[in-house]
Amino acid sequence: MYYVFGRSTKPRRWIDKEPFFEDVSFLTGEKIAEPVAKPLEYTLKRLNPHAEDHAPYMPSTLGTRMPLFRDDLLAALRKCGVDNLDVYDAVITDPGAGSVMTNYKAVNIVGAISAADMGRSVATVHGGAPMMDVEFDELVVDAVKARGALMFRLAEAVATVLVHQRIRDYLEGQFDDLAFHEPGDVAL
Repeated sequence: MYYVFGRSTKPRRWIDKEPFFEDVSFLTGEKIAEPVAKPLEYTLKRLNPHAEDHAPYMPSTLGTRMPLFRDDLLAALRKCGVDNLDVYDAVITDPGAGSVMTNYKAVNIVGAISAADMGRSVATVHGGAPMMDVEFDELVVDAVKARGALMFRLAEAVATVLVHQRIRDYLEGQFDDLAFHEPGDVAL
């Protein structure tokens, strides 16, 4: 069984600015061949006490185009056997507190696997071929196509990260700010 890896709705800090590099993407599942800055520099949004989704809490995962994982989450994933993560040093600046954090890494999840059962999924295919930009109303994962991978990007919708049940079971008890959705229950 596979689950869509995501964040819970627990109030947290959010990234305001993240690095951008021409022709470099952390969302395709491909190894990054181009050199990137060291460390990668991120800035937090100022804490907004009036926003329901804001809190001083620093979550285990942040970022969008260049995801950040906290060091303890990376250690837990590695302990479970996840070995397809390219990590890059990161620095996160909190403009409100004036502090700098170095306990996060930018993460490139290497490996996009075409694991959607397109015949049983409910989806809208853009551009003809069902790869990279499919919108799923209901995703059905073909476990045979996933080949036992522990964590990977779904080739049909590369912004989607899937994790094996073994990973979900291990992380669920340790991190209360992660979410693991059954693929048929979420729109992607």
